[in-house]
Formats: sequence, structure tokens, C-alpha cells
Amino acid sequence: MKEFEQPLANLKTKVLAGGDFGAIMSYFFDTCAENREFLDLGKLTRHQKLEAILPQVLMSACGEKVKLNRLLLTEIPEAKFIHGGFMVEGRPGSVIYFEDIDKGVVALMARDGITTDFVRFTCQSLGSGAIWQ
Repeated sequence: MKEFEQPLANLKTKVLAGGDFGAIMSYFFDTCAENREFLDLGKLTRHQKLEAILPQVLMSACGEKVKLNRLLLTEIPEAKFIHGGFMVEGRPGSVIYFEDIDKGVVALMARDGITTDFVRFTCQSLGSGAIWQ
């Protein structure tokens, strides 16, 4: 984990304040996700908050309601970091999310198959319903 502390700290700063979401995702893939040691740190997980909010986030990117498929999330508990992939209508997508700041970035291949849509999102609990417990 030590090897990835600084890259994850840099990534968190970019998620918080960066304006080029494509560059944020590229940084994640270049410094972390393409490294076998980084991938070995994670464990598969379920995350109710992300599972609930991702369709809404993706709807803002697509302009319409979407059905999220094949969501696969990996957690690195020491870093309070989750990353993963999914499909929407046959198009691949990726998500990165920091639990401690409740912020993340989503990337989804656009319908043209050439470009990618990006969204930065913030989670905020507004109630105390069962979904957030």
C-alpha cells in the first residue's frame, strides 16, 4: 500500500479540484489501475450508496434514465477508495470514489463509440432511510 499512498493522495486532490475529468481518469489508470500490485490490494465489495447513486449520476451524463449492468467494485479499505467498472447499454464505464470525502468521477463511453462522457459527483446523505444505513 505504501507505494500507492502518494498517487492516491494526488488522485484525491484531482477529484476534489480538478477540472479535466478525462485527465483525472487517465492519471488513475496510468499510476494505479495498470499496476498489478495495486490491483492485488483491492477486494471485491458491494457499496449500497454507490449502487444507488450511480444510475442517477449516469442519467446526468446520458440525459435519460439508464440501466446499470455488471457493476463490479473493488475496495482498498486502507485508502477509503473504491474503483470499478460497469456497462450501460453495451458501453463500458468506470468509477473512482473516495469514501472519506464522498466524491468520485465516472467515465462512460459515449454512444458514438469514440468519445467518453465524464461526471464528477458528490454523495450527500439527506435522510436516514434504510438505504444509507
